[in-house]
Amino acid sequence: MKRFLDYNFNLLEFLGFLFNLIFFAGFIIFYSNYSLLFLATSLLFWIFYFYPKIGLLLSIATLSVFGLSIDFLGFSIPLTKYLSVILGFAFGFRSLVLICKKEKKLSDIKLSYIIPFLLFFAVQIYGVLFQAGDIFYFLKFIIFSYFAYIALPVNIIQDKNDFIKLLKIYFFSMGIVAFFYLVYFVFNFILTSEFAFILNLEDQFIFPVVYLFFGEQTVLSIASGLILYDMAKSSEIKKIITFFIVCLFISNLFVFSRATLISALFIFAVRYIFTRDNNKIDLSLKNIKKYIKKSLIVFLVFITLYFSYFKVIETVRFYRNSISSSSEARADFISEGIRVFKENPILGYGPGSNKEVTNSYLIQIRYGGASDAHSIFQSLLVETGVIGFLIFMYIILSISHRLYKNMKNNESLYDNRIYFNLLVLLFVAFLMQIVSVNYYTDKLIFPIGLCIIYLEINKKYEKNIGYSLH
Repeated sequence: MKRFLDYNFNLLEFLGFLFNLIFFAGFIIFYSNYSLLFLATSLLFWIFYFYPKIGLLLSIATLSVFGLSIDFLGFSIPLTKYLSVILGFAFGFRSLVLICKKEKKLSDIKLSYIIPFLLFFAVQIYGVLFQAGDIFYFLKFIIFSYFAYIALPVNIIQDKNDFIKLLKIYFFSMGIVAFFYLVYFVFNFILTSEFAFILNLEDQFIFPVVYLFFGEQTVLSIASGLILYDMAKSSEIKKIITFFIVCLFISNLFVFSRATLISALFIFAVRYIFTRDNNKIDLSLKNIKKYIKKSLIVFLVFITLYFSYFKVIETVRFYRNSISSSSEARADFISEGIRVFKENPILGYGPGSNKEVTNSYLIQIRYGGASDAHSIFQSLLVETGVIGFLIFMYIILSISHRLYKNMKNNESLYDNRIYFNLLVLLFVAFLMQIVSVNYYTDKLIFPIGLCIIYLEINKKYEKNIGYSLH
């Protein structure tokens, strides 16, 4: 409280304070479940603003459970949207204030990271104003991007210790939830003496983790855990990290998703192939030959596990009396997407318009609830056109190139491994979106932010040792 009272507000902060008073007024005047949401938003905003590291701890730990929803007084609040908006406003607002006060400056972040996103924003604005774009999806992309690209690097993450803290919060919060989910799973089996409840895991809301949690976030947590594993110096810490990675992987199996299994197996495969010995990782052509033999063995194990799991999925669907029609549905979605793309190929129809401008509703009826095309390429081409597609691919490829270049040129085995692990994290995040649909998802933009943060905090070190890697 003293910190709040002694703080010297400028005009921007005063406007932010008035903005939050509106939320308090909403709580007092229009008492309802929505006004409770307004009150919580206002309170959490100022916690995040004045105590950013506490805010970071609370926000990442809660946001990591992306599938979590609560039912409060009959009002279902999707915490993904709720907390991400708070997070975006709080850290975004704080970073703007620091920049206005000249305590921080935008030049702390390379413009080569920001300019492509600004161009992508321009394409999205065109889609919202002149096409069928949905402003909610546009704002969602801005919030996540601003948080990952500016708010975190400018405000919180200043060195490797802060970076490690961020990864710890993300990984251990996910790992602990996965562990308790498995405990819950075992107790259910002991009490029921059967696995019948597995067939309806999507509907299990007794424990506060739902079906959506054990998907992409689990895979990204495993990748983050391996980064922490290479950073850890204590064998005890490495054992704890290994334990939670195992919990996350086992939990991931109960998603019954082939895409998430492939992504998780890919992480373990490249780990075995490239980091088994204690040498620097060199992905140049002359060193590829020594990895081929390992790759063949891993490929055979990979195929065996995949088709065994595929059989399990089909068995589960049989007992659910459901038929898999995802392949046929996706083929129809892609065909429909190509047709719509040809109608407006340059700038697309705007963010979030893929379902609206395609006949997705009719396709869902035909196949009994198929959700979407499951293709980031289709959503990019339909919603942002060729221009937006090329800009977004440039963002992914340019960051990947910087990571690879730093990995190749860095003499430190420690940093070489970290850059490689970040490259794997970014690739897996993008791989999962190839079979998903959203380019504006936190599950893709947050890993991009992690990669940028590590590149930035190593910049001074790289200059000091006599060469620039950017």
